[in-house]
Amino acid sequence: MAKIQKYEMQRNHLWYEADITDEQLAEWKKFEAGEIEEPDWVHELDFDLVRDKCGNDDYEFELIEDD
Repeated sequence: MAKIQKYEMQRNHLWYEADITDEQLAEWKKFEAGEIEEPDWVHELDFDLVRDKCGNDDYEFELIEDD
């Protein structure tokens, strides 16, 4: 028996913000300039969700035939 497979992918868009100190700002600018590696403190920040956009579904169908 043949089948049709549906592959669905949903993508949401979320924007977060966190306050940083003047020292962190200076270090971040060095990172953006390629002078240093990404600072560890970035992953420890307390981010707040400030904006979101509902996802849209992208999908595709594939026919699966019996051999």
